[in-house]
Amino acid sequence: MKHFGTGGIRGDAKIFTKNFCRQLSVAISRLNYKKVMVGIDTRGSGVKISKWLIKGLIKHGMDALLVGVISTPALVYLTQKHKCLGVMITASHNVHSDNGVKVVCRGHKISERQQNIIEKALNDVVTTNTSKGKLIVAKHLLNEYYCYASKQVIKTKYKVAIDLSNGATCATAPALFRGTTDNLVIVANKPNGENINDNCGSTHIENLCNVVTTNACDVGFAFDGDGDRCIAVSGSGKVVDGDMLAYIIANYLYNKGALTDKKVAFSIMSNLGVVKALSKRGIEVIQVPVGDIYIYEAIKKHKLKVGGEESGHIIIPPITYTGDGVITALYVLKIMYETNCKLDELIQDILVYPQKLTNIKVADKEKVLADAELQRIVYEIKQKLSDEGKIIIRKSGTEDVVRVFVQAKSQALVDKYSKLLVEKVKQIQI
Repeated sequence: MKHFGTGGIRGDAKIFTKNFCRQLSVAISRLNYKKVMVGIDTRGSGVKISKWLIKGLIKHGMDALLVGVISTPALVYLTQKHKCLGVMITASHNVHSDNGVKVVCRGHKISERQQNIIEKALNDVVTTNTSKGKLIVAKHLLNEYYCYASKQVIKTKYKVAIDLSNGATCATAPALFRGTTDNLVIVANKPNGENINDNCGSTHIENLCNVVTTNACDVGFAFDGDGDRCIAVSGSGKVVDGDMLAYIIANYLYNKGALTDKKVAFSIMSNLGVVKALSKRGIEVIQVPVGDIYIYEAIKKHKLKVGGEESGHIIIPPITYTGDGVITALYVLKIMYETNCKLDELIQDILVYPQKLTNIKVADKEKVLADAELQRIVYEIKQKLSDEGKIIIRKSGTEDVVRVFVQAKSQALVDKYSKLLVEKVKQIQI
């Protein structure tokens, strides 16, 4: 598609001009819903974009409920509860100068058919609906999400650190986590429109590692700008990524006899150490393409109880049907409390395989992926690694970037093959 990527429309905030937002509002109105909730994260451009979109949505017959600053999963939950559309203005984990629009419907990402309707309408001539909608300021709806998430809160004596990435979780996470402990350390919770994801949050986990060790915390949790990711840090300062968090949840459910068919869903980039640790327990890993939408589809198809990605998108039905960083963290805290185990103890059986992900800016993603010589090199490396490693080269769904992912049993092999493949990708562009 021209506009839609894997996570909606995303890019430099400058692409969201007044005219484009007007056309996008027309396109969204073609989905034939009377009511749409509109939320934003904390980047400065969101206010202007939301104003333009809301004006267009109202003009084309929709009632626009302005929810204000809210996490993506919170907005998703509210659209499910109120059976309506949702528009989330966010660029997720991207830098503050980017922005984007995610469209959700009744608790889920919109379908491919609905994406096609929006995509087609973006290229049509603007028409005005004869009946206008109205603007409803609905910031009180955030309390409904708070009540929903509060069901996962359990009081502990842990010292907990949370990194809010100066993003959307600033609206709910502090109050929720104060319910879990009297010893709470909060960082990156002063958004100013330009500091979202700025050397903080789940994509800059080194910040939280330092906070946890310096303050002698039992555990720490970092979220991204729109709150759909969670990465943890153990008391010893060890990073516990989304794969490991999903592993912890799967083991917990397995021990309770609640893991459907002893299966979980992971992305193809999952760590082999985690997959093998689950296999030893008799738990099968269903691997799917990168993207939380594919995790959700596998969960729906196989009626699974947990699925996740290394990046921190974790889905735990029936509690969540989308990645919710705050609820994931609250759930893991509950597991630590009920099992009386430290986070390090819950992952002690995992022998993590070294890995490296390199993002390479390219002019033509398709040209890179179609290169015969690159494909030959990848095939040969895979043959050498067999089931003791992974090579994945894929295009970004939202940027002009090719991602080179290498995983192997030793760091030396990771470095060797990563260097070879990155150099080859760069050569293709010359």
